[in-house]
Amino acid sequence: ADFHEADLRPGTYTSNISGRQTTDLSGASIRNANFGNARMDGAYMSGSNFSGSNFSNASLSEVDFSDADLGQANFSNAKLRGAVLAGANLIGAKLRGASLSGADLRGVDLDGIDLSQVDTSDVSVDPPVAQPSGEVAEILRLHKLWLDTGGHRGERASLSRVDLRRMDLTGVDFSAAELSGALLEGARLRHCTLAKCDLSDTDLSGADLSSADLRGVNLSASFLNLWSFTIAMAFPPESRTLPICQMPTFRTRTQ
Repeated sequence: ADFHEADLRPGTYTSNISGRQTTDLSGASIRNANFGNARMDGAYMSGSNFSGSNFSNASLSEVDFSDADLGQANFSNAKLRGAVLAGANLIGAKLRGASLSGADLRGVDLDGIDLSQVDTSDVSVDPPVAQPSGEVAEILRLHKLWLDTGGHRGERASLSRVDLRRMDLTGVDFSAAELSGALLEGARLRHCTLAKCDLSDTDLSGADLSSADLRGVNLSASFLNLWSFTIAMAFPPESRTLPICQMPTFRTRTQ
């Protein structure tokens, strides 16, 4: 459904799902809509587009906003206690006076977001990421030179079984790199080129693969959690001489 610029204030939105009253707007496109003062506690809004929408003074406790586009949305004085915002886009969002107590903000880019007047008690966030350094930084430098010179200089990256956990690798071109068995848990791989990489038997749980190029990649027997995988599978539209990768079989982590 597309509710572009709809005015839905104030109101209570519920439907009967599995015997309980709730709201399900998962995957909806509701850009620039007005939800001011609305009551939507416990609603399902995963993967929806609410960019530019107004949620000021709304009651949104325990709402599932995972992987939703909330860019430029207004949450001033909204109640988001216990809300799930994992993987959501909050770039440009207004949060002045909002309550995010107990919210899940893992996988959210908080750079540039003013949280100085927001209740962030007991929120779940990603641990700090580290920049490549030492041997890893040198391997990446030589790999870039290898790609830039068509293999005449530098060296193809071999990072098999290397610990890259919680590392910021945004925008790195890993084309044809050897990464089998690498530890990439929680790594930031946004906009990375991983074309024709060997990522077999890697741990990608909690990794941010948004807008990554995964064409021709070998992901067999890799560990992935659901949200990191779903945001990763947006392949760039331009045509290259790389085959589209087939859906691999993944292992699941036993608890």
